Amino acid sequence: MACREPQPRPTLGLLIPDTYEQITRRLWAGAEELARQRGANLVCFVGDRLSRSPHLPNVIYDLAGREALDALVIWSDLLGAEVGLEPVAALHMRYRPLPMVSLRLPVPGLPVVEVDQWQC
Repeated sequence: MACREPQPRPTLGLLIPDTYEQITRRLWAGAEELARQRGANLVCFVGDRLSRSPHLPNVIYDLAGREALDALVIWSDLLGAEVGLEPVAALHMRYRPLPMVSLRLPVPGLPVVEVDQWQC
């Protein structure tokens, strides 16, 4: 009987705009706990809300990509609060064909998950 190669742990990415809001800290903690329970790695990319002008903290989102991640969760409505759907959709397109989910903002072609921040 041949030994099976160990399967690598999947690596999930989480894009959030900050860690000073309680809701984003709770989302990060929950995502980390679930990833640990499911045997996955979690990499959290904390930048800032998207801006129409070049915005240095957004450079962190360039580090998320298909080479290092197996899937991506993007808190789309917080990232796009100041710019709207079009720049957020463009951000998502950068990561295709990576499996993605959008939090709270319907982005064409992606599943969306609602977050009840009032209960957190």
